[in-house]
Amino acid sequence: MESYCRGERHVSWHKETIAAFDLETTGVDPEEARIVSAAFIFISPDDEIMRGSFNRLADPEAPIPEEATAVHGINQEQLEFSALSRKEIIDKIHFSFTHAARENIPVVIYNARFDLTLFLAEAARLGMDKPEIGPIIDPLVIDRAKDKYRKGGRKLETVAAHYGVDLDDAHAAAADAIAAAAIACQLPSRYISLRNLSLDQLQEAQAKWYEDWKNGLNAWWKRKGIDKEIPAHEVWPTHLEY
Repeated sequence: MESYCRGERHVSWHKETIAAFDLETTGVDPEEARIVSAAFIFISPDDEIMRGSFNRLADPEAPIPEEATAVHGINQEQLEFSALSRKEIIDKIHFSFTHAARENIPVVIYNARFDLTLFLAEAARLGMDKPEIGPIIDPLVIDRAKDKYRKGGRKLETVAAHYGVDLDDAHAAAADAIAAAAIACQLPSRYISLRNLSLDQLQEAQAKWYEDWKNGLNAWWKRKGIDKEIPAHEVWPTHLEY
């Protein structure tokens, strides 16, 4: 596949080839959880699923807690015949991120801090070289920044409904990835200020928007006397380096 953008990265990224990444996992701690399902989907400007996309079950090589199965519906029995090994799934994700970075294809990740951190933590544990990570588009971060006071939750299903995006199979990796991509491609049309940002500028903006949200939430918890705090080291899109 030829690079969709050479030299200066397009501001009109939402009209070009994009990718989307999503994981289903054994838990909610991105530095400890393991992958049970992964999707990395490349989407053409005509909304076609492109060669190189995948959606696979993965053996976490660890128990899948019942509460995790209750969310995504994946149990140990389903993995016996069709799941990739832990290393195989990380290899595929590693290759896809590197390919996207080299082709300047932005990767949409809803709540990148979780999925990207989990992938990097696993890659580090398996002793892999650090992958190339190119531009990330995080619809959660952008939506929270651009529609700050909208009532309601910010789970993917809720935000998809707000933007009129169909999500009939929530918590299935491919469905979640494609829905996140559909939301992302609506954002520049909904929020005109995004159209003036290159992908490089958008990376800086998303990091700032995440920091603003984190500081605001921490301040609110403190005012309410709630003993919770997002640590200072947790930055967007991930604090992990190895």
